[in-house]
Amino acid sequence: MPIPADRFRESINRVLAEFRRRKLPQPAFVIGKTGAKMKMLENVGGFDYTAASSLPRVARKFRMGFKEHNADYLSTPILSLHPLYGISCANVGPAFAAAQTGVLLELADMEERNLGKGGSNLYNIMSSAVLEKAPFHKWLREGQERSADALSDMPAELRAVTLTAWHIMCTMMGKSGKLFSGYIPI
Repeated sequence: MPIPADRFRESINRVLAEFRRRKLPQPAFVIGKTGAKMKMLENVGGFDYTAASSLPRVARKFRMGFKEHNADYLSTPILSLHPLYGISCANVGPAFAAAQTGVLLELADMEERNLGKGGSNLYNIMSSAVLEKAPFHKWLREGQERSADALSDMPAELRAVTLTAWHIMCTMMGKSGKLFSGYIPI
């Protein structure tokens, strides 16, 4: 749900006041939602044209760019509107991360085909890590929520969840320095 322009303005004022108090430079951009929402590998949200025009206008008053949150998998017609509305950046990190994870999964498949079970067991390590630690539920589509135990018995769904949520594991690994107990970080 997009934030109303007046609340967005108030939020920016509060954040900038704290930046000034800490003697930090003003950010180059601010992130806001225009209605887009990610579920698995698709954008299931709507594009709120009012928010898409009003929130960048608010950001410009603070001499900041506006970065659209959850812009992954938006259609080309919607993305072509971004410059017209003053949307200067778009968060598409999860889509890039899913593409990178897809390559890792392809490599894991190649390794298993060529080495059999004597390989690194990369896919099982990745999928186990996602089920154990990643907040994968936030990407499941409404009506398709599954527990980790249920996903363990659903190979196609588990692969899709691993593809979608692995990047969170990488982020968590970077913060903690280890993937999770009982496994060697890769």
